[in-house]
Amino acid sequence: MGTGEPITHPPAFRFRRGTSADLSSCVQMLLPEARLEDLAGRLVQIWRGLVDSETATFTVVEDVTGSHPRNIEGFGMSLFVTPEFAADLRTHPRPYFSADLYRRLIAGESILLTPDRLGSVNWTTGIDVVILHFGLRHADLDDVRTYQVLVAGSAGFYFFHSGYRVNSISYEVYGSRAARFTEAAGFRCVRRWAREQPDGFRDMPEEHHPFLMMASPELVGHGSLNPMSQLFSPLEPVIGFSAIERRLLELALLDQTDPEIAASLGLSMATIKKAWATVFDRVGRRAPYVIPVAAPGVAGQRGPEKRRHLLGYLRSHLEELRPGRPRSLQESRSGSSPVRSRA
Repeated sequence: MGTGEPITHPPAFRFRRGTSADLSSCVQMLLPEARLEDLAGRLVQIWRGLVDSETATFTVVEDVTGSHPRNIEGFGMSLFVTPEFAADLRTHPRPYFSADLYRRLIAGESILLTPDRLGSVNWTTGIDVVILHFGLRHADLDDVRTYQVLVAGSAGFYFFHSGYRVNSISYEVYGSRAARFTEAAGFRCVRRWAREQPDGFRDMPEEHHPFLMMASPELVGHGSLNPMSQLFSPLEPVIGFSAIERRLLELALLDQTDPEIAASLGLSMATIKKAWATVFDRVGRRAPYVIPVAAPGVAGQRGPEKRRHLLGYLRSHLEELRPGRPRSLQESRSGSSPVRSRA
């Protein structure tokens, strides 16, 4: 081989669930327009308490051709908030609500759903989502690389939010261009603060103006071709995985191997193998159509083949990975089986 310039590779972006090791890099991507300067020293600590919680989603977009943490090109963080906080945001909205949310968290207010409450409301009254941040290492929307990061980030957003029974999604962006970009993604602009409070934003550059964006069934429309509509019309799960099984299956869908899953969850390989056996047993009892019966004369389905069928099904049925137990599954546990079929 020659000794010329090193070979460079085109970027290869993927999304994954973020970890504590990503936080310090992600905090550097926060927009100054969000007015979080006085909170900057506490954000990583706050985030650390949210990373492994079911009441938050933390998505990272990385270039797999690079090395961590410089290969992190973008991140998103959202929270499942109480109905009371969501109602207050709708009826008494204020600009810079992310900073307000952090201050209320620091003050000890209970504005996030607890894991138990999340599970109880997800399949009853539904949940409300607040997007705290979507940060980019390079924020030039005209750059092809930035566009590729946004595509991966959008895929990650749908992966981590589809399957919930969502009532509303709230998000603050800065500048009219960002507002138009977010509207193209399915949101609607519900507050243009510079128009409503012109004196407060008179000396601020237009690209820093805050805009409150929201999405809901009423704003998006049920069954529309807008991809956002899929977040508001989930199917109910029929299998009923445990919390640890949901994490295992999520990581498998993100192409982690069993040793990687064991390391991510802090479990032994023996526990992972036992969890897979329990998963396949439950699927066989509650949704036998997911894993086809082996052909006549064949000893049985091997583990990798079972996994292939199950993960293929889950990619289109992410509701199976969400917390809570709908009434149909509660009834099936008491002896009756759900009267419904799945494609």
